[in-house]
Amino acid sequence: MSEPSRPAGQEGLVALVHDALSKLYDSTALQNHPLGHVLTPGQENPVQRSQDLRRTLLACIHSLRPVAGTPAHSPDWRAYRLLELRYIEGLEPTEVMARLGLAKSQYYREQSRVTQALTTVVQTKCQELQSALAGQPAEDVRRGMIRAEAERISAQSAREGIDDADLAAVIEPLAREKGITMRLVSMASLRGLPANRVVLRQALLVALSSVLNVPGTRLLEVTSTPDPAQRILSVRASPRFDDRYAAEALTMCQSFMETMDGSLSVSHGAGTWELRLTWPWQAPRKLLVIDDNDGLIELFQRYLSGHAWRVIGANDGLEARQILASTRPDVIILDVMMPREDGWEFLLAVKSSLNARGIPIIICSVLNQPEIARTLGASAYVPKPVSQQALLEALSPWSS
Repeated sequence: MSEPSRPAGQEGLVALVHDALSKLYDSTALQNHPLGHVLTPGQENPVQRSQDLRRTLLACIHSLRPVAGTPAHSPDWRAYRLLELRYIEGLEPTEVMARLGLAKSQYYREQSRVTQALTTVVQTKCQELQSALAGQPAEDVRRGMIRAEAERISAQSAREGIDDADLAAVIEPLAREKGITMRLVSMASLRGLPANRVVLRQALLVALSSVLNVPGTRLLEVTSTPDPAQRILSVRASPRFDDRYAAEALTMCQSFMETMDGSLSVSHGAGTWELRLTWPWQAPRKLLVIDDNDGLIELFQRYLSGHAWRVIGANDGLEARQILASTRPDVIILDVMMPREDGWEFLLAVKSSLNARGIPIIICSVLNQPEIARTLGASAYVPKPVSQQALLEALSPWSS
């Protein structure tokens, strides 16, 4: 396996390939992975997209298998076996090193080399798909990419809303430069909105800057309105103008809104133009996940992306107690096998604690001990590994 050439921009693709390989059997993560939108264009079903992406990556790995007659101890076979052991069989790097007889530095050199080679195969596949889709409207491709990025960010970051300062720092200088009067009446109802702050910022910035860039705009007024069932942001501009000027930006904004279960509408009045962004309102419930495996905490964050839950992670009982001193979660999910203090000890201690009294606690463990969990006062038991459906069902009594 010769050293592959690295075309311009391949570094980003290498990172995407490496990330997708590390989540090869995490179907939820693959459903909205940016690489899936590139390698499975037109696939709207997220479950099917996850399966298609996994099959494509496995096919790309198998395409690197050395031809018959290649010596078993050759660099090509070693590199291919590294991919098989690490990603298909799911062994940890230390286990792969032991199986292949590689020192740590040699392992990471080989991993880098074979990942780049695999990326070249993936890139060729991407180019073939792009050629096949040459007739697809650029707007559809762009919209799909924006949505994929927004979904990825939403799955990785906290939901915390936005305030006036988040917008003013960026938009006000642009308004001054164009001689447009801008009024931010209030963003108060968007504080604490159950939406990712980064995605929310981008949706609003795209919408506001599109209005500022329309010739003839003299006034821009932004107002947020609370409602028992939803939150509304109104962007009013005058004089009235043809919103076809902002068609591309509004398409981008709509893509961001869709990832937040929101909607976008445009209306015209007497000499004015109004853009309305609407989000369903439900304050997120707090879920404290106590587990020494950061990967499981991140998995639960992805599982609950798009649901009204905010995941807070703690790696042990000590960290969990520090969180409980200042925050009262709605539910606690607790691992059993943890260093220093196991889950049973923590469960017994916090059941009588003032900071945690009355909080439902769900035991989540590889140990099949639901009877012990119930006897010690846990509200439910969920065995590992945990599927998204199992997690949602476990949390359903406290979701409304």
